[in-house]
Amino acid sequence: MFWNNIWMRRMVMMSEYEGYWLKKGTVLNKKYEILDVIDEGGMGIVYLGYDKVLQQQVSIKEFFPRRFAMRTSGEKKVVVYKGRSGELFSIGLEKFINEARILARFDSLDSIVMVKDFFYENQTAYNVKQFVESQGPMEPEHVLAIMKPILYSVGEIHKEGLLHRDISPDNIVLTTDNKGVLIDFGAARFSETQDNKTMTVFFKRGYSAEEQYVEKSHKGAYTDVYGACATMYFMLTGIRPDESVKRLIRDQVVPLWRFKDIGLKRYKEQVIMRGMAVDAKKRYSSMDELCAALYSNGKSTGKWVKYGGIVCLLAACAATAIAQCSSFEKEDTTTEKSPSARVIATTKPVNKTYAPSSIPTRQTYRMCNVIGLKQSKAIKKLHTLNANLKIKVRWKISSKKIKER
Repeated sequence: MFWNNIWMRRMVMMSEYEGYWLKKGTVLNKKYEILDVIDEGGMGIVYLGYDKVLQQQVSIKEFFPRRFAMRTSGEKKVVVYKGRSGELFSIGLEKFINEARILARFDSLDSIVMVKDFFYENQTAYNVKQFVESQGPMEPEHVLAIMKPILYSVGEIHKEGLLHRDISPDNIVLTTDNKGVLIDFGAARFSETQDNKTMTVFFKRGYSAEEQYVEKSHKGAYTDVYGACATMYFMLTGIRPDESVKRLIRDQVVPLWRFKDIGLKRYKEQVIMRGMAVDAKKRYSSMDELCAALYSNGKSTGKWVKYGGIVCLLAACAATAIAQCSSFEKEDTTTEKSPSARVIATTKPVNKTYAPSSIPTRQTYRMCNVIGLKQSKAIKKLHTLNANLKIKVRWKISSKKIKER
């Protein structure tokens, strides 16, 4: 067993208390008591709370983008920076509200975490959700059964014109009655806007499709298909897939059929690998199509297509692989093949050759947009983040389609 459940994760976090977190015992909206910190991201903090009225544990998410706001240790009120930061805080707050609205619309779906409350306080906003406790490791043969309602639920969300954009092991927990629940819609966006290409960049290493790394790119249901299949790949193998942008250059993801004793029929392994195709055109175009193939008992699944290939992404000599994200999460590990999930895991790796051997430490790093810049200008811009930053160009891709700026 190489992954402990979320409780141990939370205890580790609280041993390293950050001053801007709300203190244990803080009461919000006159009834929610802060018990602990579950998780933290670039745009907010998730607390374990206690509803004093209903006398049950809840999950409380606070909108707290550290790039645009701060809080003095021991205080509750959030102080928003002036100028452009204040404007971006307001934009982010509206998106945070949108997350709660999205979840509220799908309360009838068993595999979507329930929204219980939403309120404004301390110059920011909070949403309160059903607290779903992780049950730790799981057996590989349960993967398809657990994922089935999630895949169908996301398919229903797609029919409303919404994309989740963050399907990953981090956002799926196993309930006490063995149901998988999708717990975070912070990245959800409408897929059919006036200009779908203006969607913001949001990606999670190992689970995001290559189109998610590029700001002005088409995204659709097939984008979530990639995340779902990459998640199932990890659940079956214990290995986080390589980033899709790395696979563009050299695809080293080991196909499922090369592992021993996974317990899936060959055609189901092929379905999952097709859903992980780097080229969006080679994936299933919708969750309905994926489910039809995955749960069809081998009928009309189609031939699996090799999913490699080179697609030009960046402008001339960009210094970093991909940017345009206010922050991203990096896992510091002693082995490149370590998973990034906190919640879903297998009891044992199916092949010790590929087994992860360490638990990643979550860190947040700031980045800036260098897409379209020449290498010298890109490096200069990166140094504005940290004058002592050491930059090493590992690989480059050139494209005539991206205009120099």
